[in-house]
Amino acid sequence: MKAGIMVDVQNDFMFADGALYVPNAENIISNIVEVVKKLKENDLPIIATADKHYGLKDYAEVETELQVNGGPFPDHCMNGTPGGMLIGTLSETIGVPRKIDDYHSHSFEDVIEKQSQYYLKVVLSEGVAIFTKQTYDAFRNRYFARICKIFDEFIVFGVATDFCVYAVVDGLMRLGKKVTLITDAIAGVDKAKSADILLQFQKDGVVLIKTEDFLKGE
Repeated sequence: MKAGIMVDVQNDFMFADGALYVPNAENIISNIVEVVKKLKENDLPIIATADKHYGLKDYAEVETELQVNGGPFPDHCMNGTPGGMLIGTLSETIGVPRKIDDYHSHSFEDVIEKQSQYYLKVVLSEGVAIFTKQTYDAFRNRYFARICKIFDEFIVFGVATDFCVYAVVDGLMRLGKKVTLITDAIAGVDKAKSADILLQFQKDGVVLIKTEDFLKGE
């Protein structure tokens, strides 16, 4: 099975007034929208990821990336804020997808496995779901990690190339999945580092294509 993974296309990352803006991210929005439309047209499910932070003591253990907890990043994509929402231009295509949280590290693995099967049905029936996370690595959401094992091939796009996109692609490659990365539907924080990451991905077998080629089905 094949699926799209849309990484962190949220206001705080995509626009210059966002709390953790990825440079030039607004320039890839039109490509992201076209990719999403194509995935929907082809009836391919979209597994979206999204940061969701609280900045509270109760979540400090899973929000180590925030400066308030000694991490490198300022508050961003805070729960209930506009910055944490998906960009508005996606609403016409995917509506308001269901959000799937996993911040209870004490949950029993058998419970996680059972819930993962349910969430897989959600992804397949509704066509899109958002898996939230408190770190740049989406595989820390155990539902996301388990559902990714079900699919064989992924089309990846979003932000940021050198953080969250990197973690997704790296995790998928470790699972032995076939990965296509749409290079003009991603943006990175550090331009040079992002370029090096793409070169390494290509060496590792990731297929790098442009939006135009993806829309053509090439």
